[in-house]
Amino acid sequence: MLVVSKRSLKQCEEECFFRRLSDGRMEQGCGKCTEVDCRNCKQNFCNHITIGVKHCWTNNGSTCSTGYYENCFTERTESNELNKGCGNCTSATCKTCTEHRCNEENKFPYYCFGSDGESLLECPNPDCYIDKDFNAGCGTCDENKINVSCVDCRDLKCNSRNKTNQTVFCFEREESGEEIVGQRQCDKEMCYISVDILKAKSEETAFEKFTKQGCGNCPQNSITCRTCNSKECNTQQFFRERHFCWISKNATEQCSVSEHKRICYYAVINDNIGIAVVSGNLGSGHLGSG
Repeated sequence: MLVVSKRSLKQCEEECFFRRLSDGRMEQGCGKCTEVDCRNCKQNFCNHITIGVKHCWTNNGSTCSTGYYENCFTERTESNELNKGCGNCTSATCKTCTEHRCNEENKFPYYCFGSDGESLLECPNPDCYIDKDFNAGCGTCDENKINVSCVDCRDLKCNSRNKTNQTVFCFEREESGEEIVGQRQCDKEMCYISVDILKAKSEETAFEKFTKQGCGNCPQNSITCRTCNSKECNTQQFFRERHFCWISKNATEQCSVSEHKRICYYAVINDNIGIAVVSGNLGSGHLGSG
């Protein structure tokens, strides 16, 4: 029921108007509209708020105009930005409201998949996680104290069930330690295995005592080391696919075992001008100095 005080009544000769000002304030009175956000009517007490317009926030900080009974919306887009405007939306990451300039939404949620791989969780920040057992949700792997292989991401609904298969994890190991699968993704998307054959008397001893594995490029000063860029690729089998031959005093070349049968060569060329050492090594899988 509309209640109007006598003090607020005004007799109009022709039309009434309801106007929404650019700052959001409302004006009501007699006269004909000359602005966009204004409505005229010709009945008693007709210029109520319900005939007028309201504003909704848009993406650039300005406003759009819509009817009193229409909605404003805020949507979290695929790029994790906010899309705002007048009207309705059907996206699962969108919300509507009905009040004037109601879609300000400074704390509009981010969205991550839950552990079922389908439901969406509203999150206070863009961090999402999923581990190899498909436990998933808001936040980071460390914040959720996940102690198995786990992926962090910050895009809209990024923690889908195929995320771990698309992510590079590396085997990790220190010298004389045990080989384990890394618990966190390798952001460098490169794994290494370094086997210090020069320290060991045999390849088996080198694998047992002088092997390092991890995320990233080969450690500085490592001589017999290989890198790869797929999931859990830095294995002993991967390392054994190559043998190493000297090409200079402090540099080696990786040679295919299947093609070169672990054979390196050492040659001295005498062309009557000078003597040059071309390259040298032992052919047993152990590096030598010639």
